[in-house]
Amino acid sequence: MDFFCQLIVPRKSPKIDFVANLPPEISEMILKNLDEKSLINASQVSRTWLTVCKSTPKLKTRIVEHYRRQQMYNLFPSVKRTSILDIIITITLLILVLFQFIRCVIFRPKYY
Repeated sequence: MDFFCQLIVPRKSPKIDFVANLPPEISEMILKNLDEKSLINASQVSRTWLTVCKSTPKLKTRIVEHYRRQQMYNLFPSVKRTSILDIIITITLLILVLFQFIRCVIFRPKYY
């Protein structure tokens, strides 16, 4: 009877961690091709990939820089909506106004 029960009830297959079985070099090659958000997600999925991320200086730097950018965006929400072109235009206009002001102050005509 036990034999028939084993045929009917599915056996649980042992959990195999395919990521842990990869050589660290292969894991590193995979992780280097991910964007920052996917890299963080991958490091949260597997302890092996977390170790690879921590031990590879380039990957660790990318993650740290991503977190710093996120913190900056949280402190200054308007930065999210501002494009680099808008920033360049604003700075250029400020410089032009500053030059006009300096020109007026230095080269103002003297009235007697």
